Amino acid sequence: QRFSSKRASDQLAEFYDFEAGQRTSVRRVWFLHGHHANLMFNSTLGLMLYKFKSKAAADLIMLQPNGQRVLAIIGKETGVPGGDKGIVLPQDMPAAISALEAAIVQEEAQQKAAKEAALSRGETPPRFEGISLRQRALPMIDMLRRCEKAGESIVWGV
Repeated sequence: QRFSSKRASDQLAEFYDFEAGQRTSVRRVWFLHGHHANLMFNSTLGLMLYKFKSKAAADLIMLQPNGQRVLAIIGKETGVPGGDKGIVLPQDMPAAISALEAAIVQEEAQQKAAKEAALSRGETPPRFEGISLRQRALPMIDMLRRCEKAGESIVWGV
C-alpha cells in the first residue's frame, strides 16, 4: 500500500526505560513516504537520540543514556559543550573496538562475580539490567569494523 507524502500518524508511545526504572511516554510521528516510514521523536519531551552516521554503514540510533555510555567507553566526551557531536576517525576505530570489547568482558565478569558471591552467601542472585552492554554495543562494534575496513569516519550530531 502506498501512502501520500503528506500523510502522517501521530501517536503516544509508551516503553519501559530500564535506566530510569519507570515507564516513559514519548510522542512519535510517523511520516510515511511510499513504502518507507521515518520515526521522529518529539523533542519537547526531552528524549534525545544519538544518530551515528557513516558512508560505509547504515545509521545507528541510540537513546541518550546508551549513546553516552558507548561514547564514554571509546573515550569521546559527552555532556560538555560540543559533546553532542563528534567524529571517530578510521585510525581510532581499532582502539574503540578494543575498548568496547574490554568493557563488555568486564561487565560480564562483574555480574558473574556478583551472582557467585550472592549464591555463596545463600542469597538470591542480583538482577541486572534487562539489556546488557554486549547487546547495546554490538551494533556499534559492527559499524566500527565496517567503517574501519572501508576507511570511512563515523559522525554524530551533525
